[in-house]
Amino acid sequence: MRRWRLVVSSLVVAVVVASSWLWWVSAHSLRPTTRVDGGSLVLTDGSRYTLTSLTSARSLIDRFGATLTPVAGATFVVATVTYDATGVVNADTYSCRLTLWSDQAPWSAAYYAAPQPQQSDCRAGSRGTVVAAFEVPQRYLADVSGVGFNDSTGTIRDVVLNATVN
Repeated sequence: MRRWRLVVSSLVVAVVVASSWLWWVSAHSLRPTTRVDGGSLVLTDGSRYTLTSLTSARSLIDRFGATLTPVAGATFVVATVTYDATGVVNADTYSCRLTLWSDQAPWSAAYYAAPQPQQSDCRAGSRGTVVAAFEVPQRYLADVSGVGFNDSTGTIRDVVLNATVN
């Protein structure tokens, strides 16, 4: 009888520890971020970004004239950002990876070749307008909270410019 009590007690302790850990992980991001208000930011590498728009779309037309549609139950969120990377000193470490953030997690950009003169990526030593499209489940559209930038030379690499989808 004592063995069964030991087994049951061990299982109860394991369930309590596991559920506590799952609760903590869901309440605390494991990716440290800096959140910024105001529509624009400057990263530690000298690059500057301004969020021009954050909109949703049911379909997109790329620079080749092809119509892109999201998977069933999803919608595109399109971030348009003007950037100035002329002040970037080290082009080897420069990164312009945009992510879309919700209160829970980030989304990576879907492949999208933006129509000219917009760009799909940033280049060190240049300036312009970059467009990134994200495929987001419609149920999470209201949870979108900003656009993230990779600060490759900073101590906290994810810098999120707070914004909501228009």
